Amino acid sequence: MLALLMAVQDVPAAAPQAEEEITVIARKLKAWRGGGKLRKGVFTCKTRNSTGDREIDAIGCAAMQVCFPRYMPRFEVVHADKALAASAREHANAVINAELTACFGAEHEAGTKALADKRAGA
Repeated sequence: MLALLMAVQDVPAAAPQAEEEITVIARKLKAWRGGGKLRKGVFTCKTRNSTGDREIDAIGCAAMQVCFPRYMPRFEVVHADKALAASAREHANAVINAELTACFGAEHEAGTKALADKRAGA
């Protein structure tokens, strides 16, 4: 147990430069907008509102490329079910949208941290 505590103490905190970079990247990423298409099983992304930084724009597209193919089949099933009541369809879409939003958040966070570490030289 003592060895574990000592090991945890030796783990360096994120460098202040990396923390500042995370804040800047996250702020810029909020302004990013993009769109995508799924054709023949291949998802492509296009930036519509750039942050002015290609690496940050790439975080937005990477999140779309991971998350949309994961959730689109569920949206398609809900859309194709003509017997589904409007309220049930709305609820199902809301659930899927919440999961999709969480996926984007996780991907944005991971991409932001990776880019900040890269830029900080970590």
